[in-house]
Amino acid sequence: MQGLRLLRPEKSWRPIITVDVDNHHCYESVMGIDGQNPNQKERFYLHQAHTSSTLDIRVWHRSSSKKKKKRNLVASATHSLGELLRRVDKDPRAALEIRLQCQSASTTKRRRANSGSTTTSKGKLQGGVMVLLRIRPPTTLPSGSSTTSSHEGESGESGMSDSDEEAESS
Repeated sequence: MQGLRLLRPEKSWRPIITVDVDNHHCYESVMGIDGQNPNQKERFYLHQAHTSSTLDIRVWHRSSSKKKKKRNLVASATHSLGELLRRVDKDPRAALEIRLQCQSASTTKRRRANSGSTTTSKGKLQGGVMVLLRIRPPTTLPSGSSTTSSHEGESGESGMSDSDEEAESS
């Protein structure tokens, strides 16, 4: 993860990245304090995904305080799997740079105005927030427009790796 400075530098926090596939499959990875992925072998597979499937990538902040367990949305992006696979075709080994849209304090305040809540972020949002990830396209496409690949003899899975969600905090 690059370019995200939501909280004051003296406060450490671990970004939580969630990836929703068509709003019914959800994958989650907790990054390290410095924004790096602590478990480089962690991967997840997109089951029954198609080129028309929508990936919703969100970055969350959760306070380390025992009293505050609620997650706050920091940034998000939505892309189709087909669009990301087309970008991967250019260079399969390179990481995709996915630009995220930051949730500004004023936007959050307007959304919560009706509920009476106030914003919890006191820091300054930086522009140019991005997540670096690698998507491995399937080796073969089964009949239809599915973007699934076989993994250890199982069909119907497309590989996306959490370990490939490389992150750097700048």
